[in-house]
Amino acid sequence: MNRTLIYLLTFAGLTAAAALATVYVQRVAEDEASTIAKAGVSLAQAVGIAERHVGGRAVSADYEDQHGQWVFAVEVVKGKGTMDVTVEASTGKVLAAVGNIDPSIEPDKE
Repeated sequence: MNRTLIYLLTFAGLTAAAALATVYVQRVAEDEASTIAKAGVSLAQAVGIAERHVGGRAVSADYEDQHGQWVFAVEVVKGKGTMDVTVEASTGKVLAAVGNIDPSIEPDKE
C-alpha cells in the first residue's frame, strides 16, 4: 500500500511539474512575440542590414535578449567564411560582427 501511494504522489508531482513547465514556455513565447512586435526593425530588415554589412548571404537569424537588450543575431556566409552579426532590434544598428571572413577571398562563383 505504501508503494502505491509513493507511485501516485510521484506521478502527481511529475504531472504538476510538466504543467508548470508548459505554462512557463507559453508565457516566454508570448513575451518574445510582444517584444518583437514592438521592435523598430523587422527580421527581414535585420537580415538585410547584416547581409549588406558583411557583403554575404544570411543563413540563420534569431531574436535574442542579450544582457537586457533585444537584438537580432544573424549568421552570414561569405565565400568560405561565416560572420555572426548582432543587429539592435530597436534601431537596426550593427552592434557587433564576429567571424572568420577573409576580405581578400571572393565568394565561389558557380
